[in-house]
Amino acid sequence: MRIRRKRVILIALLLGLVGVSAGCDMATFSYFMSKEQRLDAKLKHLASEDDKVEPKVVIFTYCQPGDVPFDFIGADRALAEMLGRNLQQFAQDSQEKLALLPQRRVEEFKNANPNWKSMGWSSVGRRLGADYVIYLEINSMSLYEKQSNNALFRGRASILASVTDVSKPDDPPTQQEYSCVFPNAQGPIPAGLDTNPQQFRQEFLTHVARQLTYYFAKYPRSEQRLVEKMF
Repeated sequence: MRIRRKRVILIALLLGLVGVSAGCDMATFSYFMSKEQRLDAKLKHLASEDDKVEPKVVIFTYCQPGDVPFDFIGADRALAEMLGRNLQQFAQDSQEKLALLPQRRVEEFKNANPNWKSMGWSSVGRRLGADYVIYLEINSMSLYEKQSNNALFRGRASILASVTDVSKPDDPPTQQEYSCVFPNAQGPIPAGLDTNPQQFRQEFLTHVARQLTYYFAKYPRSEQRLVEKMF
């Protein structure tokens, strides 16, 4: 183990010397190293490394009335906003370009076009001036452990995640089912004064939004354990 660690340190030092000798400053070297440690997006990486190209992304969400309990009314829009912020933060941290259409515009479009789900994502994206359309369909979502009489918190979610490249209207959306249990390894959390429903709901949605981010952006290797909790 010590020999392997020494080899890793030696390789890093050699790369650093090569970078400095080639006129690469330490900030650029750190950026290069951090980029190498990112894992591929689960569906498609949307941000651009080209400073002259800024992909525009719009996020649509939907949940069938009756498929989610009262506790999660408005959760679809909350997820969209959290996911958008995460994608922008990931792009900023990686020095990449990405623009998100405000969710207010999305809701206005939905209200003005009640048949928006049947319009086709490429058509929707063109009308909103987007390059990519992310669509999250919430199939189910719950706050409490099953058969606990609402005495134990344990969130569960099942979501269809997809992305459409607006420039390729003939291609079907790239999609994948997402599901999670939260918390997973440690088991359910007692519902009480220490954790109220609003607090747990926020923590759960934050967790879901974070994991969904990995579907549309390369993510740090250090966060791989969070992805593995989905299975």
